[in-house]
Amino acid sequence: MIVTALACPSSEDPAVVRVAAGRVAHGLTGRPPEVVLDPSSVSAAALREADLLVLAAAVPLHPTCSPLLDVLEEGVLGGCVVFLAGVGSWPAEAGTVDRAVLPAVRRAGGLCMAPTLHVIDAAPAPIEAYCRYWRPITHSLLRDRATRTAAA
Repeated sequence: MIVTALACPSSEDPAVVRVAAGRVAHGLTGRPPEVVLDPSSVSAAALREADLLVLAAAVPLHPTCSPLLDVLEEGVLGGCVVFLAGVGSWPAEAGTVDRAVLPAVRRAGGLCMAPTLHVIDAAPAPIEAYCRYWRPITHSLLRDRATRTAAA
């Protein structure tokens, strides 16, 4: 199982978004992500290899996220389990992860079962609560994905 964290940070504090992505990935799987990407290093090949993708983005979306949206072509995620996180502002703000990224992830074939996690920063408490709730279904979805991949 390949766990990938993808961070689309703002220019003001890029570390916060990276930390949030890593915490969500670790909280859902019990281990840190094997692959950590940012918009400048993301590629369709790297996304195709992921079994679980945690995509965290600063809100409002920073222009540096544009390369990510370009890479999210139809079918590139092919059933990958995806969790989204918006970091830094309120979920109702224009340019949020829900409005800009979620439709692209779904077109790319990503499986988004959970709502987007919205946090102000990378504080552990809200991330841990979210992950505690979604961890059981994450393990089930990843097991199903492994079974489908082995059968193909």
